[in-house]
Amino acid sequence: MDLSFSFDRDAEPVAWPGDLAVLMIGVQARQSASPTATAQAAGDAVQRPKPSEFAPRDGSFNGQVAAAITRWKDE
Repeated sequence: MDLSFSFDRDAEPVAWPGDLAVLMIGVQARQSASPTATAQAAGDAVQRPKPSEFAPRDGSFNGQVAAAITRWKDE
């Protein structure tokens, strides 16, 4: 990880549009509720799921997240 960058402490923070911020929070909530995140959060406390349980039902991307991004883009 490259940590050689410096922060500009005098720069103004960038405000995201409200709907984009809400979209990003929704994406994060869906991702954190995924089988992968749940298994990683549990650590060794639970039996590990089968690798096939990690495969997305909707293909290579989370279908709910893809639909939310598409709806947001079209608004």
